[in-house]
Amino acid sequence: MNGICDEASRLEARVEGIVVDTFGDTITEEMLSDELDANLMRRSDLYFGTYTGDGVYPREITLGFAPKMVFIMRADGMTGSTGYTYQFLAFPVEESEQPDYCLLTQTGFRLNSPGDKSRINAKDIKYVYIALK
Repeated sequence: MNGICDEASRLEARVEGIVVDTFGDTITEEMLSDELDANLMRRSDLYFGTYTGDGVYPREITLGFAPKMVFIMRADGMTGSTGYTYQFLAFPVEESEQPDYCLLTQTGFRLNSPGDKSRINAKDIKYVYIALK
């Protein structure tokens, strides 16, 4: 047991030595505030929400920002077993001639149903989404 305590004490002394060599003394909040502020401005935020399907495609869901990613699923957890899409994960893609199930826009996302295979806006079904800002 004493050996473990001795190792911990030596490790603590080494870390303290590194701090002194690197920063000249103890690390203070002020020393890190500029770096912290810069990193906080780059962080991404998660936004959670719900919508109730109306069965109409295309459908715009407005978030008020251009999301980097959106995950959509039915609130009841159904994932699909009939060849239809009940959940979807959308990332930015370039516009194409074929509509995607979910296209990210400058203000949110647009739901589509190419080939009538999408169930991410089925009438009277509640959906949840997670959007990464």
